[in-house]
Amino acid sequence: MEETESVAIVFLEDFKQIDRLKYFLRKKIPYKVYFVYNTDASDRTTQEELKKELKKELTPWVAKNATDAEMDLFSFEDCFPKLLKIITPEIKCGRNVNIALHAGSIITATAAVMVSALTGAKAFWVKPEKWVSSGKKFGDPRILLPVGASKIIEVKLPIKPKLPTAPHSHILVFIFDNGGKVSGKLVNLVEKIGLEKISANLKKSSSGTVKLSKIISKLREDDLVGTKRTSSKSLEISLTTQGK
Repeated sequence: MEETESVAIVFLEDFKQIDRLKYFLRKKIPYKVYFVYNTDASDRTTQEELKKELKKELTPWVAKNATDAEMDLFSFEDCFPKLLKIITPEIKCGRNVNIALHAGSIITATAAVMVSALTGAKAFWVKPEKWVSSGKKFGDPRILLPVGASKIIEVKLPIKPKLPTAPHSHILVFIFDNGGKVSGKLVNLVEKIGLEKISANLKKSSSGTVKLSKIISKLREDDLVGTKRTSSKSLEISLTTQGK
């Protein structure tokens, strides 16, 4: 029986987590790796050094073909949709996606656990062998640093968030893929989206316009989009933070 290919997502913000990240890559051996940089970092030297060390844990082919990604690791509004965009196609291809919760931020860890619940990916926390005093390196010896790794634990949400279903999800994806905002006459938007995405039973554009109008009203009611009239016949539709 053929093994399912695994994808690993690793954040690169905190070099102190290197032992735990190495352990994660050994336990969840990947076929593909996404190394995630912090876009807000003024200097990428540490991130590059961490990636270089982690690549030593990978097979040469996987290390060579690793994919770099970027997101603001301290902005939920930025990292959540970007993680979703990375993970969703991999899941659709039938791959397992494993996310290391370390070396990012509390915000990225929260986003990763939520995205995992939505997509079927898995988020993992690694228990260190011990915690040691940082001495005077960080100004306070009471600050503890993780050393080694002893156990890998999957972190799950006790409840599963509810995602919009088709055709509403199709409209949200269309808006997201067009920069989070679209505008124009509804009849033109129907042509761009495609009748089949709005409803499998539609035959005419006029019916599609009526259906799209109802979908947009529901998305606005659920606080997933905002709308604004740009003329008597044109509408601007933009994703809200929740919609993203």
